[in-house]
Amino acid sequence: MTDTSAILMMDGLMDEHQKLTGAETGLTRALSELYEQRQILKSTQKRMYDIATSLGMSSTVIKYIEKRASQDRWILFGGMFVVVLLMWAILHFFGRK
Repeated sequence: MTDTSAILMMDGLMDEHQKLTGAETGLTRALSELYEQRQILKSTQKRMYDIATSLGMSSTVIKYIEKRASQDRWILFGGMFVVVLLMWAILHFFGRK
């Protein structure tokens, strides 16, 4: 290996190292921003619960609402799956000749 090719190889490796370091910095920044957003959302949720409780809603009602929202989500996804399955069956059996 000549000195020129070794220098070019080292330059390429240094360039890749700088790019990887920049990518790592960007990912670290994005992760910290997501963590900050999570903390903001958690504090907002806590404040909403406090406001709802102070308005007379009991914590059991709030938990019931959360449970119902979760159940509704499962019903929604289940219904979407059934509709897609029915559409596929109709197209599969009646759409082709």
